[in-house]
Amino acid sequence: MPFARQISRAFLIFTIFILFVVLNGCAAKTVLVVDKYGNGDYTSIRAAVSDWEQGKKLIINPGVYDEQLILKTWLKIDGLDGVAPENRSALNDEKNKVVIAFSGDGPAVVGRDVSEVRLSNLVLKKFNKKKTSVVKLRGTDIEIKNCTISGGKMAGIEAARFGSLVIQDSTIKNNNYAGIFLHHQARADIQKNLIAENGRGISIARHPEGIPKNRTIYRDEEEDIEVLIKENSITDNSFAGIFMSSGSKADVISNSFVSNASNAIHGEGKERTINLDMGGVVVSEQSKIKMLGNSISFSDMGIIFRETASGKVFENTVINNENYGIVVSGYGKPEFIGNIIKDNNGTGIILKTSTETLLQDNQILTNKLHGIEVVDSARPLIEGNWIVQNGKHGIYAYKNARPIIKQNILVNNSMVGLLVVSDSKVEAFNNTFYKNTKAGVWFSIRSGGMFANNVIVGSETGISILKNSEYQPKFSNNVLWQNNITFKGFLEKPEGNYVTDPLFKDANNLDFTPLADSPLVSTKRGKRIVIGAKDPLEN
Repeated sequence: MPFARQISRAFLIFTIFILFVVLNGCAAKTVLVVDKYGNGDYTSIRAAVSDWEQGKKLIINPGVYDEQLILKTWLKIDGLDGVAPENRSALNDEKNKVVIAFSGDGPAVVGRDVSEVRLSNLVLKKFNKKKTSVVKLRGTDIEIKNCTISGGKMAGIEAARFGSLVIQDSTIKNNNYAGIFLHHQARADIQKNLIAENGRGISIARHPEGIPKNRTIYRDEEEDIEVLIKENSITDNSFAGIFMSSGSKADVISNSFVSNASNAIHGEGKERTINLDMGGVVVSEQSKIKMLGNSISFSDMGIIFRETASGKVFENTVINNENYGIVVSGYGKPEFIGNIIKDNNGTGIILKTSTETLLQDNQILTNKLHGIEVVDSARPLIEGNWIVQNGKHGIYAYKNARPIIKQNILVNNSMVGLLVVSDSKVEAFNNTFYKNTKAGVWFSIRSGGMFANNVIVGSETGISILKNSEYQPKFSNNVLWQNNITFKGFLEKPEGNYVTDPLFKDANNLDFTPLADSPLVSTKRGKRIVIGAKDPLEN
């Protein structure tokens, strides 16, 4: 064989060998490094993700990447992976972070029908004026942790269609419509985040079309919970901290709501209007919420239930809000148990529009207007509450209100303990009224009902009535003591009531338990009878 052909053949074999080694090395590469400045395998995250497959690790070095990230199943991206351990303490400086700041059309991050995705320690932003979200998910199971998400003209994170979304320890702020927007059966576990300076902090619209059995997450299926919102700081959102509509469901536990909708404009005087879309928590349209242990303060209104919304609100504090603490306006039957509603600039709780709300064992204290307003045919059960030192009336019932009021303690309200006016009728049993300034109870013209087994002590007037034969309330078995005027406005003193010392255990320290020989405790036909709100056998 000629020498030249031998050289040529050897060179060809050598070339094939080199190509084999190079290609085999690329195929075996298990770590893909993205570096904007060319010090890795890729300068583009999107290109690296396109080549990535399960079993490989993707490392992105710090820098600002103006591109769109398309998620893939099993993809994990941690912004710390490309940061040297000695530099991680300086991560507050954005130049040491992985920033995906997309200026093009569409979201910065897109997930569609993928699962087992995790994003952590990233900064995600949108920069153009198109109405889109920063992160947009459809049918995506994903964890987002320790991320900062901002700049969405729609939402920071938008999720729909059954996906399992976990958001923890992240900052979601400065998004126009909402920080987090869940709709069309999206599920979410949202914990320990800062959700601030968005239009709405969290907006949930389920659109009730049913949920597939195999996509129930976070709770036992029989509880049918869709969204868990726990231990977040939800602050300074323009319209609402949480807004629920279209039959959504959520558990809201141990969150702090501060200064949401605090810049609402209502007008002045008789022109003043209340916007039921704006507050700390707004629940509407067949939605259902469970609230436990939250603090709602310095917002326009604390909690709003509208239309057919319902739920259970336990052991929350609703304080220092600019208007009403709690508003129920609709036909739902929410329950408020064991809450503190205090120092709100308007009324503590207002109940409207035929609602059958339960108010039980709440403390309703030092609100600027009334403790409770019942209006527009509302029919609540108001039971076992402390209603103390409110700026005007303890309970104010008007415009055809029909409350049942029993076993409450109303103390030191600046005008009237219970005021009933304008076609309203109340059933009031076993309440204690103590040192309400103007009157313990006042029935105005065109008001009536039943008033029995109550105690009224220490007001300017015990019971005042503007008599009207059609609406004449019925009084029986009430005890009155140390009122300057016992009965006012009656044509004749009602019979079956008593003017006597109730012998409270320690009224000066607000212990209204009757002593053993108190006239409030008796036995008739073998049945124990207690007048007023406290029973000594309960202690």
